Amino acid sequence: MPGIRIYLSHPLQELADRWIADTSDDLKGADLFHPLRVIVPNRNMKRWLQMYMARKGIVAAHIRFQYVEDGIRSLLEGIAGEYNPQVLRPLDLQGRILHLLLQDLKSDSPLWPLLTQRGAHPSKQDSGEESLRIFQLSQRMTDLFTNYEYHRVGTLEDWREIDSDLTLDVFADSKFDDSLAADGLFEEQRKLYRAATVEYGKDEQKLNLSVLHADRVPVSEYARRVLKGDVKKGEAPTVYLFGLSLLSRYHISLIRHLSDHYSFRAYLPDLVPGLFKRSANENGEQWSPIEFTAEFRPENDLFAGWKKSFAELLGLLETAFLGRIEWYGRNSDRTYPLGRFHDALLKGSINPITDRIHIGCCPGERREVETVYQCILQAMMDDPTLELTDIAVLVPDMEHYRPYILDVFERDRTSVDRPLVPYNLSDYSAARESHFASGVRALFQLIRGDFTRSEVFELLYNPCCQHAIGIDRETVAEWLRLFDDAGIRRFFDAADRSAQVGTPTDGERSDAFTFLRGLRSLYLGMFLEPDDLLSDGLRPHSLFLVDRTALLKLIDFVQRLYQWQQELKREFTGRERFDKTMEFIDAFLSIPASNNEEQEVRDHMESELRLYDLRLFKDFTLLEQAVLASLTGIAGGRGHYLAGGVTVCSLQPMRPVPFRHIYIAGLGEGQFPPREDRSTLNLLSRDPSVSAGGLPHSNIATGEKARLLLYETLLSATDRIVLLYNGRDTTRDRELLPCSPLNELISYLKKADSPKTEDLVEHLPLKLYSRQYTGRNSYLFCNLSRPDIRLLNLSSTRTPPPPSPSLAAGTKVDQPLATDIQIAHLISFLRHPVEAVIKRQMRLYDSRIEDDSLHDDEPFHITDEEIWGMSSLVIERALMLMSEGTSNSAGTAINDAVSSIQSEFADRLPVPPYDEIALKKYRSPDFIELLEMAGPILHSHPFKRIRLADGSAVQVNVKGRSIRLTGEIPFLSYADGHATILHVTDRNFTNRVLFPLLFQLLVLERTRSFRWHSFTICIIAIKNGKTQLLQYANNPERTLRSTYIEDLLDEYLAGDLNYLPLRLDLLSKDMWKSDFFDTAVGDAIRRRLEDEALESEVDFMDLLRVIPPRIDDDILSRMRKRWEPIVTLSIPVDDGSSRKGKSTDKTAEKQSRTQSKKQAEKQAEKQPAKSSKKQSKKGSKS
Repeated sequence: MPGIRIYLSHPLQELADRWIADTSDDLKGADLFHPLRVIVPNRNMKRWLQMYMARKGIVAAHIRFQYVEDGIRSLLEGIAGEYNPQVLRPLDLQGRILHLLLQDLKSDSPLWPLLTQRGAHPSKQDSGEESLRIFQLSQRMTDLFTNYEYHRVGTLEDWREIDSDLTLDVFADSKFDDSLAADGLFEEQRKLYRAATVEYGKDEQKLNLSVLHADRVPVSEYARRVLKGDVKKGEAPTVYLFGLSLLSRYHISLIRHLSDHYSFRAYLPDLVPGLFKRSANENGEQWSPIEFTAEFRPENDLFAGWKKSFAELLGLLETAFLGRIEWYGRNSDRTYPLGRFHDALLKGSINPITDRIHIGCCPGERREVETVYQCILQAMMDDPTLELTDIAVLVPDMEHYRPYILDVFERDRTSVDRPLVPYNLSDYSAARESHFASGVRALFQLIRGDFTRSEVFELLYNPCCQHAIGIDRETVAEWLRLFDDAGIRRFFDAADRSAQVGTPTDGERSDAFTFLRGLRSLYLGMFLEPDDLLSDGLRPHSLFLVDRTALLKLIDFVQRLYQWQQELKREFTGRERFDKTMEFIDAFLSIPASNNEEQEVRDHMESELRLYDLRLFKDFTLLEQAVLASLTGIAGGRGHYLAGGVTVCSLQPMRPVPFRHIYIAGLGEGQFPPREDRSTLNLLSRDPSVSAGGLPHSNIATGEKARLLLYETLLSATDRIVLLYNGRDTTRDRELLPCSPLNELISYLKKADSPKTEDLVEHLPLKLYSRQYTGRNSYLFCNLSRPDIRLLNLSSTRTPPPPSPSLAAGTKVDQPLATDIQIAHLISFLRHPVEAVIKRQMRLYDSRIEDDSLHDDEPFHITDEEIWGMSSLVIERALMLMSEGTSNSAGTAINDAVSSIQSEFADRLPVPPYDEIALKKYRSPDFIELLEMAGPILHSHPFKRIRLADGSAVQVNVKGRSIRLTGEIPFLSYADGHATILHVTDRNFTNRVLFPLLFQLLVLERTRSFRWHSFTICIIAIKNGKTQLLQYANNPERTLRSTYIEDLLDEYLAGDLNYLPLRLDLLSKDMWKSDFFDTAVGDAIRRRLEDEALESEVDFMDLLRVIPPRIDDDILSRMRKRWEPIVTLSIPVDDGSSRKGKSTDKTAEKQSRTQSKKQAEKQAEKQPAKSSKKQSKKGSKS
């Protein structure tokens, strides 16, 4: 019984050699009427195979190359018996859906109200916008039903209510999850699909009415009927599958059914060699059987997502052809330059060679293409054996990058200063390039518009329109000047103006600036003098040096155009409107006989329009959308693929072909991979089985396809790979990031122990004549453009002139503006360095910092369980009211604070009465107790809010860079060099509450207005289940480095992530003891931090895979540098002050001042060196 034989190897040339050897005997005696069938993924693979065979001296005339869909359909036709129905094409299905939706929109009892959104747009009923929306919905549903056929064919068979033992799904699980059956959209899509594929046209046929293509059936139904019916018997011919790396379960199921009648041989890339068990004595020169293993266990976790799609394909093939599949492989000897890198990717090992992989960050898309162009010139000079056909330039979005490609590769083609690089371009829509398509769009815009001058001349400047009238571009330019002189702007005449904008208030119709008035002035200028004045105030226009014959053509053109505009607004039947529209297009757009490309566009448009039910075109909007849709589906190209120069194309969704040099641009975030379809109409995106990662696997996500595509492309290059992305938005002057697959690749390459991995990503300058190009030994920093080289040489050799006398006199030059950094961000850096650095680099600053002592721009946010941030806001406002004397008691202050919050944030709080329930806890005795304990402190000190900004900000210089520290300190009292900070919280007391206050004091010490000599910190918090007052005073024996703030800012701005596991919750609580840094062991701390950092599952470095979780050996010295100045700044004041209502801050203040005074006297008596030595001894002793 026929089955399938699969050959796996890499590179692709080995598979092609094997395929040529297998087909050589068949090609010798091949029948021209029965050529060999070869199914390939795309036309690029077909072209590559043909070129590869030609280099081998083999003629491909006896080979019939087909794509997957057409190939499977032709195989079904080859075995079809007497019953051979026609297949329902996508346009047929769209026409049916469009007809059904329009009927349902007018029905009193709609069948699909959710899909049509009936009643959602009452103002758009019976308007062109409603028809446009329904047409777009029909396109969308056609695409969705096609995807369902590929990935959920079992569900479609249930929707058609097929009663048959034969099912196309050999896996018996390609169905939607049962939970979707209760969804309203699921039920409406089921009814719509059944109405369009099973029940369509039955009512009309009962009335003997003709229905267009009523006998056509979907592809899956066609395959089921062919395989179920009487199949032709005979010898099983061989069918070859080459280069397929992605197949849906639907296609695999069909190939499995067809294997009963055909013998299949598949030649697939060996992308996951770890899936197979190979014999130890396997000969690399010969193909030998290999054994498939059941589980996918990638050696490198980084590429698990890259290989997953192809691994699942092989697993599905093994399941479908169980017992009838033969696997063959060989050990390839990859001796080309990137061979070792390919071995590392395939085996999952670390690659030490990165000198042929280049990653560039370019400031703009045009700079990406310019870099590719310069690198191609440099590569052709460096390697005489390299040919242009060995180079490929790939982009993810050809429509976006095509203008830049044309600009760079086509600019100054005749100039000797810029070498010409021949290229072929493909994979873009011809509608953008076709003059005929542009003319059709201009005609429809003119019919829809107000008959403006810009719309008319957009049509006149079209070459097809000029050919139809018999004029040239110079004539159109002269007409434009005449229109400007005659004051022709908008509307044809006064009646047209009134119909569009209404009658003027004076009741008279104005024809000023209309076409009719201007054309009358031009026409009368042919017979009258310009000085003549008509009764209506019109003067003939001067026609000096004007071609009067061409002027008559202009007048006739405008009149005919306006007549057609009015004619097409009349009521017609669908067929009449179609004929009228085609006549209208042919009247104003003519294609030269020699221009075959434009004629193909016109023929394609008409042929696709005739596939619709012409009765639908009674609505002009539907006809217009059908015309525009037919133009967008035309593929464009320049030159021939793989011939005539560098190949420029898009990243194909299927198997790439080999090249020596591959350049990929457009790998920026948001550009690649494409976004997933998360529409509510798409049932695939809402299927729980897909979301949960379970079966079926056929609905491969867009991100998985993109990673497999990039993985295959990396394996397709043999000599060099260049990956570029847009790293700067030059309009907004901000940095952009690479896409996630490129980030993963960079992380993989950095694991290699090579000095070149340090500067793996190269940042290119904005201009080609930048001095960065001098002295750089880099492949990407090449520039062979002579004008840029001249500018660069001129800037380097030019002697600047002497300055003017005013400048030479020493005029003061303004310093660059300082960079503002919030104190809250530095506190966040101390809490979680990795998170803070990454957020700064990505500019993802939180609107709310987790610090109760800081003012919040967005005070709180609501979740299902709690109102986060509300407690600190209530406490802050209540304390402010008490300190100002507005509220006498704590209870009154809390009530006033809660009332003000309710009125100010009413739109953010729950609706009444749930807002009272949420705010109830703030009026509880425990909460009031917090503020009652703070009352005596507030009354004994003049607390106020300190704002460090503008002139009061702390100025710090870090390596020549001016930094301003800004922020707010809510409750600070300052008098005679003594600072008092009050902090109240309803949380349990920990050192996380204390250290932000200490850091604020370190910042205040650098100010002029609040430079303290002593301080007291009063914290009211929960400790041991009770509300307590905790006080801290300054440590008189502390030794603070004067550069602590500068060093911390230097680390924060540098953003070095190699030693930032110092999260506050990972550090030891013993760090706050006085002798910790003198007695701690660095190795023990490093091992503990390694264990805790590796166990953390939510850490940013694990989430983004930015760095490996590695702890340096000098971690103790780094901890001392960052934390010792903070933990040794204060000492607790233990004087029984935890009793409620009792305040001892005055005693603590007095003690602190006495200690500071004694210490100052001792330091003044002794020399600085001895004083420092004595202080260190005292610190060790304490």
